[in-house]
Amino acid sequence: MIDNLIHWNIKGLKTRQNHNFQEKVSIISDLLSKIQSTTVLNLQETHLTEENEIPQTWLNFRHIYHIISTWATPEDRFAGITIFINKTFEIVETIEIIKGRAIFIKVKSKDSYIIFNLFSIYGKASGNSTQNSYFFKHIWQKI
Repeated sequence: MIDNLIHWNIKGLKTRQNHNFQEKVSIISDLLSKIQSTTVLNLQETHLTEENEIPQTWLNFRHIYHIISTWATPEDRFAGITIFINKTFEIVETIEIIKGRAIFIKVKSKDSYIIFNLFSIYGKASGNSTQNSYFFKHIWQKI
């Protein structure tokens, strides 16, 4: 069973000039250091566009967590999802459904061999009905 799934829309992380960048990095690092109480940490609206923008403090936890991301793009700079999954789970499959907005991850518990399906979907607050319809139709087609 997946205990302790934590979700946080961090409302942007990319710029170190962000007035609370270091505070967010520190809080997330603290959550990651609590190995027994953090199974999945799902961060949305990261604004990150590539792996080298992930704070090094978080990358130091790669021996404990799988780190899976779908990046924001120049056309959609407010997107971005990064998920940390405790390595007590094996990653079976990962599908980027919509870049920076929707990702599917299938994991298997190494203890019980039970499979879990994780979705992280971060919809746009803006957009017209055609764009919103496309967004959800695209997700439904993938699942």
